[in-house]
Amino acid sequence: MSQLRISSIYFLMVVIASSCSRSSVKLFSKKAIKETGIDSTLIRNEDFSINYTEHSIGNIITLKYLGSGGYYIANSHAAILIDPFFSPTKVFSLTLTKISTQTENVENGLSDIKTEVYNHVEAVFNTHSHYDHLMDVPYVFNHYMDTLKPTTKIYGSTSLQAIVSTVVDTLHVENIEEYRGSVDTPGQWLYVNDGQIRVLPLKSDHAPHYNKGIAISLYGGEAEPIKKYKSDTSQTRVTDWREGQSFAYLIDFMENGRPAFRIYLLTSACSPPNGFVYADVLSEHPVNLAILGAASFANVENYPGGIIEHLNPQKILIAHWEDLFKSYLHKPERLIRATNFKELIPDIDAIYPWKVDGEQQFYMPAPGVFVQLKY
Repeated sequence: MSQLRISSIYFLMVVIASSCSRSSVKLFSKKAIKETGIDSTLIRNEDFSINYTEHSIGNIITLKYLGSGGYYIANSHAAILIDPFFSPTKVFSLTLTKISTQTENVENGLSDIKTEVYNHVEAVFNTHSHYDHLMDVPYVFNHYMDTLKPTTKIYGSTSLQAIVSTVVDTLHVENIEEYRGSVDTPGQWLYVNDGQIRVLPLKSDHAPHYNKGIAISLYGGEAEPIKKYKSDTSQTRVTDWREGQSFAYLIDFMENGRPAFRIYLLTSACSPPNGFVYADVLSEHPVNLAILGAASFANVENYPGGIIEHLNPQKILIAHWEDLFKSYLHKPERLIRATNFKELIPDIDAIYPWKVDGEQQFYMPAPGVFVQLKY
């Protein structure tokens, strides 16, 4: 099937033109959680724990879901950020108005981990350069992290480098495209926090935003430096934030030079075998937790089923599921548009049962929720 990378204005024209179909109207309508038919207990609005052994030996990894696929991931000594984003836009911003980082929302999102971010986070990893994954990163980096350390860095694509380097010291911006692993190549690990965490970038792609007869992707291609982007709160347009190369990440917490706990993170649906891990790398340690994005899952084939079967993770967190056009909420009332959760949840459950012997296996944390992984 052919795929177009087009402007947001043309995209809306396509949607409007197809809106004579009730299914298209339904697809893009707001979806209250209680109206979707999914079991509300899948969604966790309060902090919770996942126990990996019957008798934990005291090891804990803490996650905080930041919204829009972003995560804070830490143990007691080291931490990283993935795509910290807290600045929701209005629908009209996709075509007509300008956007910028909303500092009050950043403060709201990071207030309870502000000290931990400054003291322990030395790396921000970006999955791709769309605004809802990258726009807040420069502000978070400049205002919440210890930029006096030369090891404190933002890692991502050529597109990220082009955009971010205008407002962040280039010493702290690293292009990691050459380190990508895939199903065919092992890739190269990045060691952060004095080697306490290692991260392997993996070749991925991004599901089309629309796929009804023709696949349409928004804001694709490589980004260039954004004109008039002179500070980390400058106004820009959604179209400035081109996708660039997309990544998945394999994240290992290390003990005595060996992986002790492994997290796989893929927050934008992709087409397998993109997102796959080289066999020898995957065999080094099981995937204890997979974080998988829900948005636009049906616009590619064999997702998330193919990824789940490839990884065989012990537990799953579903990310990028809440409405991005609402303020940063601890208890979202609506799901992301253009994603049919009545299909997604049964699809996952058929391969990876929601409950085994009464114990929940996959979860949907709300933005702001902490998850403790005890192993």
